[in-house]
Amino acid sequence: MARWSLVLGCALLLGAGTARATAAAGLTITPSKATALAGEVIVFTFRPAVFNPGDWVTFDFGDRTTASVTHSSYCDLFGGCSEVEHAYAAAGTYQVKGQGKISGADVSGEVTVTINELPTENHLYIATAAHLQGYQGTQWRTDVEVHNTGLDSAEFAIQLLARNEDNSEPTTVTLTLAARRTARYNDILASLFSFTGAAALRIIPISGSLIAASRTYNQTSHGTYGQYVPAVQRALAIHAGSHARLIQLAHDPTLASGYRTNLGLVNASPATITIDALFYTSTGFLMGAKTYELKPFEFRQIDRVFEEVTSSAVEDGYISLSTTTSGARFFAYASVVDNLTGDPVFLPAQVID
Repeated sequence: MARWSLVLGCALLLGAGTARATAAAGLTITPSKATALAGEVIVFTFRPAVFNPGDWVTFDFGDRTTASVTHSSYCDLFGGCSEVEHAYAAAGTYQVKGQGKISGADVSGEVTVTINELPTENHLYIATAAHLQGYQGTQWRTDVEVHNTGLDSAEFAIQLLARNEDNSEPTTVTLTLAARRTARYNDILASLFSFTGAAALRIIPISGSLIAASRTYNQTSHGTYGQYVPAVQRALAIHAGSHARLIQLAHDPTLASGYRTNLGLVNASPATITIDALFYTSTGFLMGAKTYELKPFEFRQIDRVFEEVTSSAVEDGYISLSTTTSGARFFAYASVVDNLTGDPVFLPAQVID
């Protein structure tokens, strides 16, 4: 069962307030918002609170995630623990159920919340960008090009989704582009964001119609070796219930010859999701499995990823990817890099069902 990052709150018992939900056997659950947007945090306050040793309440949020509140010293300090937080990744109507034991008595209750979708399907994601030094002395840089396809001026925002971070509030730069014009942002992480490191990028059209593309390359004294990285609409992301494959992968752990494979993942959801990865040889032999938990809009690249499941060289392999988090959307890619020249190839995940 997939679990999301949850924050358990302890609140002073200042009275039950006005309940928005019916209670069964004495447990009343009140959401801070009966209607919210996907990704918004909802605080569920429950009465009676967890107050005595042995008290506990478990919540089922209706989206395959759960959370438990049990008695601790915090509950003694604050007059009882009576809050739990949750954020939903997708639109829908969810039945939230709580049950447990308070002061030796069984309690249960439920409440319904409605989650509305954010209008984000036309957001463009560039799955990887860099301004950093990599293995074998590589120097990675990214150029981005944005084109206004329309007859009027376009306004848009570019957001930096930093590596290994919760990007619910990303650094944002707002720009304009004249009709039928193209703008190129060389070494975009440094020039536009003064950022050193790795990140994904999100382009949000505010007005007008846009397309975009990027190139990430190894800067050498003799020129560059680069890989094309497309800008893809969120509507085309891998979603819960589907499976995707990354093929044409290889890895030499000595880094003295052959290639190395880096796996990239971008959470295009406003809540934490889990992604399951299965690693196979080209003959279908399962080498191992990994589960990755990504924070809201997190970008993560796992360098030399086959070393997470094997110490042997992989001459030819593939990775199968999926998520069971309700409403999840994500992008995935492999960057296969020549160990001798630093020449990379970008391989996007292909959805198979």
